[in-house]
Amino acid sequence: MESILALTLLACFVGETSAVIIVVYWRQHLAELSELFEDFPKDVPSHDTINRLLRLIDRTEFTKVLQDLATPLVVQAHSRMLHIEFL
Repeated sequence: MESILALTLLACFVGETSAVIIVVYWRQHLAELSELFEDFPKDVPSHDTINRLLRLIDRTEFTKVLQDLATPLVVQAHSRMLHIEFL
């Protein structure tokens, strides 16, 4: 579940919001993700699995979690240059 949520967020950062496209994004970046995260799953979930998981999430609570995660990053980035490269 954590991997699906993390990858979904990464895909959304580059504008990919469809579960089908998230699966394509996962396949395209599997090698890089496996290098970054040693326990990253090698099996790509189906778009149906991604859809089912995302439907279970309470949007209000998820928004709060994202804000709690992002706030420290924004504070740190305020005085630094932040570079994000999407391949």
